Amino acid sequence: MKHFILIRGPAGTGKTTLSDLVGKRLKGNVVVLHKDFFHFQIPQKGKLPVRELIANISDFLLSKNFNIVLDSIYGGAQAHESISYLKNIAKKHKAKFTLIFLDTKKDVCIERNKKRKKRIPTKDVHKLYDYAYKNKTAMGIIINNDHLSKKEALKRIMEEIDQ
Repeated sequence: MKHFILIRGPAGTGKTTLSDLVGKRLKGNVVVLHKDFFHFQIPQKGKLPVRELIANISDFLLSKNFNIVLDSIYGGAQAHESISYLKNIAKKHKAKFTLIFLDTKKDVCIERNKKRKKRIPTKDVHKLYDYAYKNKTAMGIIINNDHLSKKEALKRIMEEIDQ
């Protein structure tokens, strides 16, 4: 079975780390997409909306029988619409869509951010945290990640994927 796994949550929850680990655990061909890469590494300057680019890449990869692990904040007013669009792409290709929300307290996110190689300004961590929690209907499976080790969080995610 093909998988399309979206791991979301605020900055500092471990989305990127856990997405990479999930990608290594899945069987078959796997592509791990980090939405931040599309925002900050591809000089698109509004020519192609990032969500459209990710949707098109996802559609193509699923058509070639790849599994996808995507990490992103996906918050705000458009969260539900964006996630529904990705879910429909998964359905079109008969892939299991799993939405994981890493629920982490703001102070934990701020502390984790301080340990990053590429730190985000603290004021931006606050903004991104609020943005991620703005749309409660788009949370999916909620995993509290405050006190879990990487190994424990990965185990919980894999249990949800395997259901």
